[in-house]
Amino acid sequence: MRLLNVHNLELVDFMGRDVPEYSILSHTWGKEEVTFEDLSGRGNNDFRSKLGFAKIEGCRKQTLESRHEWFWVDTCCIDKSSSAELSEALNSMYIWYHRAAICYAYLADVGGLSGADDDHDALELRNSAFRSSRWFRRGWTLQELLAPRLIFFYDASWNFIDDRLGLSELISEVTGIGVECIREPHVHIPSASTALKLSWASQRETLREEDMAYCLMGLLGVNMPLLYGEGSLKAFQRLQNEIMKEHYDHTILAWGLKTKKTPLRYWFGWAPLLAASPAFFNGWDAHVVPIPPENTHYVATNLGLLIQLPIIFLDAGENVALALLECWDRLSGQRVALPLTIQRRPNAAPLGTRCRGISPFMVPLSSTTSPILKLTNLYLRDAEIDETSNSRFDDTIDWRRLDENGYKLADYFPPDKFHPAYPYRGFFPSGDGIDLLLRFRHNCYSDLLLLYCHNGTGLPDSLPVRAFRGYAALAAVSNHSRQQRQRQSHPTTAWEHLLQPNFDKIDFEQLKASFYWSSVVNIVLDDAVDQHHYMDQASSSLPSEEILQFTLTRARAGDGTTILLVESDGP
Repeated sequence: MRLLNVHNLELVDFMGRDVPEYSILSHTWGKEEVTFEDLSGRGNNDFRSKLGFAKIEGCRKQTLESRHEWFWVDTCCIDKSSSAELSEALNSMYIWYHRAAICYAYLADVGGLSGADDDHDALELRNSAFRSSRWFRRGWTLQELLAPRLIFFYDASWNFIDDRLGLSELISEVTGIGVECIREPHVHIPSASTALKLSWASQRETLREEDMAYCLMGLLGVNMPLLYGEGSLKAFQRLQNEIMKEHYDHTILAWGLKTKKTPLRYWFGWAPLLAASPAFFNGWDAHVVPIPPENTHYVATNLGLLIQLPIIFLDAGENVALALLECWDRLSGQRVALPLTIQRRPNAAPLGTRCRGISPFMVPLSSTTSPILKLTNLYLRDAEIDETSNSRFDDTIDWRRLDENGYKLADYFPPDKFHPAYPYRGFFPSGDGIDLLLRFRHNCYSDLLLLYCHNGTGLPDSLPVRAFRGYAALAAVSNHSRQQRQRQSHPTTAWEHLLQPNFDKIDFEQLKASFYWSSVVNIVLDDAVDQHHYMDQASSSLPSEEILQFTLTRARAGDGTTILLVESDGP
């Protein structure tokens, strides 16, 4: 480790136990930083005139006041021309910040504060410079916030703001990190889940794309070589593979998890097993934690992640399943279920891929004792490109009018029988005799369901539309008042609709009896009348401009093929 002397700015190398007590600087890089070459005589001899020297001088003065002889600044204490030294430094940085006697966090974009009480109150304001500081948005400063034992915050003029403990509630609001982890990081962070730690970086950014993975090594307790040029995706997936080698934690497989507290997110294209970036863990619920290992270890292979999981197969062919991961909500006791598409192989373990169009979600604790639960060895892997193509699907559903009126496709079942090729159009093979459910979401109104079933039994007579080789109908999910609906920000998924009242099997017959299905759905747009109507007297008596009507019809495409079309009539 190379340190700066407070008296003459001499750079001195120390090894192992010879490293003296030192302070350390945390900051965001700016223009004209003082470099290792400058201080070692190989660069700008007039480095004191550089803009970046002011922060070095400020750190030096604070170090003198704390009666320490040495301090460390990343801009000039690392010889970045040496890839070996750079790799060693970045792999060691979390430890270096932790071992420092004091960390000085310099917020260059926070204006001069005097430290008075009114200035401290100003920090709390929603638009305060402290809240919007770049320091809270950079990837590298995450570990610099959590690793030090003692950290003092300073504004652009090196006025003392407060320490981490005094600012803990405000920092928690700004960063989304639990206040207990801010106050006592070395007590609470070791037990935090992998997904929770990654969520803390979900809205941060780095100048070099690979650094978004490299800046998390210390926080996640792993080391790996740096390969600048590999790209952010490979770097982050390499990081996750290292994490899985060191830690038994299934939360890393549950990116995009839908809970009562987190939004439901979907991935309609290529479905990776591991997240592509920390953003995939944004909003992770801290109450969802790993549980002690129930099964054997898992290991990465050239076929994918070889793992043993309890699985509930949802169809007769055992092609669609819910895998119960070893993580749960410690408050409700619900278990995390990962929807999978299963590919069977003769005399070999099956291959499993994450289902396109659906996030992992929570299932009742009772599902862990289901009689159809099977402990299964399988390879989890990324979906192949040809598995997301529509070449096998020849029938079309077009919901352009839904899209134009603010309704977006949220999820669908079964995942291997439908391909949403465009934001407003998807394809499926109706000739297979399948049943299909699509769910659409609107920011203001209740969900809409589109059902296609090969058997019309159980649907109202004459109301469904005869299409392809089956029947199609629409339904709206009933909600109560607008205020209640806003609180219900995470409505039931298509999968959960189909798995009610229990999680043993997909039941389309139960679904048919659960909603009012028709070829026409009317939605009242007046805020004062917040409910859905289905061609009844109440809706027909209202002015037409207050009603948004969707109608399911068949249409002919230019090439003569049939399209199942959702039309609209309203504002």
